[in-house]
Amino acid sequence: MPQPDKDKNGNLIIFPSLGPQVVDFMEERFVYGPGPLKGEPYIVREEFKYILYRAYEHFPEGHHLYGEDLTGRRRFSEVNISLPKGSAKTEFMAIIALTELHPDAPIRFNGYDQKAPGGMAPGRSVLSPFIPLLAPTKEQLNDLAYGACMSIVAMIDDASMFDPTMARILVNGESESKILPVAANAGRLDGLKPTFQAIDEPHRLYEDRQRAAYDTMMNNLPKRAIDDPWQLTCTTAGDPNEPSVARDQYKDGINAYEGKMELSRSFFYHRQTSDENAKFDTMENRLIALKEASGEEASKFRDLFS
Repeated sequence: MPQPDKDKNGNLIIFPSLGPQVVDFMEERFVYGPGPLKGEPYIVREEFKYILYRAYEHFPEGHHLYGEDLTGRRRFSEVNISLPKGSAKTEFMAIIALTELHPDAPIRFNGYDQKAPGGMAPGRSVLSPFIPLLAPTKEQLNDLAYGACMSIVAMIDDASMFDPTMARILVNGESESKILPVAANAGRLDGLKPTFQAIDEPHRLYEDRQRAAYDTMMNNLPKRAIDDPWQLTCTTAGDPNEPSVARDQYKDGINAYEGKMELSRSFFYHRQTSDENAKFDTMENRLIALKEASGEEASKFRDLFS
């Protein structure tokens, strides 16, 4: 959600997007992280292309929302992705974070061009990008998206442009341009000024201190408005009985889908089996549900028995 908009005649309204440029950049500059494809050129699969095209949508010229002219601004300030385990979403998050850090990446509005793919002129990078990556606990910082960033950035042709350590990944010669791993501590997060931020596995953010840390990050997001900052969360579905951040996002997404609320600046992408009466009593039934929830494309490469 939201579904692609339609005009009064029922035709799809296609928002201009930097997505095609971002996909091309990722496939040109990045490689796969740890796993059987480690070090091979990264290929953005079709499902992730769709997410990127939507995530990098921009408002067209003359677009107003609540009386504000949003010409050229990002359409979504929040992108929340919910996919089954084994969908390579943590690696996807890492690639996006590294793209947002890269000094050559076409990630921000730089004009329109109706003849170009996506309707956008070549995008520009962010000056002095600051990118916090949140993990649920300090112990998980290097096991999730930040760890994938560390592995990938060391293998790319542009590796000499970066200085990665366990504490941060810097753009060489630019001490303020960095990816910073952060744990769920509201006091230490207060005052950060991100240009992009990512939150890994928000289904694990359910304790009061973790939810406070999430709220603090959300409050930080508008502080560099000129850089059009945005937030990405990637998660697997958690326990519906736990008051997690992911559960809140899911409820909001479903309510928006059912027309009960409006998510004007949020994009929510979720996969589950379509059969409300699906049974999980046998391994065969579990695999059928998991395969559908994963999608045909992801099921081709993931190990359904893991």
